[in-house]
Amino acid sequence: MNAVIVHAESWCGRRLVMRSSGPLPIEVVSRSREQAIGVYYRAAFEIEREIPAEIEKHELPNVMSPVTHFFTGWVFANCFDLERKDRALITLACVAPDIDGLGIIPELLTRNSTHPLLWFSLHHHSLHSLMFALVIAAIAFAFAAQKWKTGLLALLSFHLHLFEDMLGSRGPDGYQWPIPYLAPFSSQQYIWRGQWGLNAWPNVLITIALLLVTLWLAWRRGYSPLEMVSARADGSLVAALRRRFPARTAV
Repeated sequence: MNAVIVHAESWCGRRLVMRSSGPLPIEVVSRSREQAIGVYYRAAFEIEREIPAEIEKHELPNVMSPVTHFFTGWVFANCFDLERKDRALITLACVAPDIDGLGIIPELLTRNSTHPLLWFSLHHHSLHSLMFALVIAAIAFAFAAQKWKTGLLALLSFHLHLFEDMLGSRGPDGYQWPIPYLAPFSSQQYIWRGQWGLNAWPNVLITIALLLVTLWLAWRRGYSPLEMVSARADGSLVAALRRRFPARTAV
């Protein structure tokens, strides 16, 4: 198999050259080797020669699904007596750290261009920080009916997202995304060595459990996450659940 030469930009802006005579592993050559650790899995590559499919499929790692974070935020919000708007704010706070993941869209669209936009590769997880958590809490405070309560719960909801990412976000390549919790004031990043894979059974189990709790809450309380987008759809879902699982009446 012909050698493969792939270029990517590191976080510090230095040029990295990665060479491979086969699918894996990749040898990283850089002026600053520590800056290059994991860059193979964080970069959208500018292809100079044909890259084998075995390499291409490992380009972009994943983190715990935003769907899991969404259900986590919803279940957490329903642990408290809150109005509809405040429930939505707390739920969305649990998804907010993954806003930085939207960079994957322009990155995928420009990956084969002469000037690829590496927004996901270079900036993913950059908003998984205490600073952004305080920003989200402040936004929740500004729009909430119960301001202090909702603001503080939004801050906790944001941290539930970070906790879940620490537990189960290891990529298929074994790379663990660090949490830059104190950015931009410190370069210290945090990981848990026991982190399980994104597609490992604990993540599947957690997501299924959260979905079942969400449906149970809809059946019991008369509202679901659909209330955030459509009262009619929300009512239809609740009605369908109650028809399928009618409440038992005492004899």
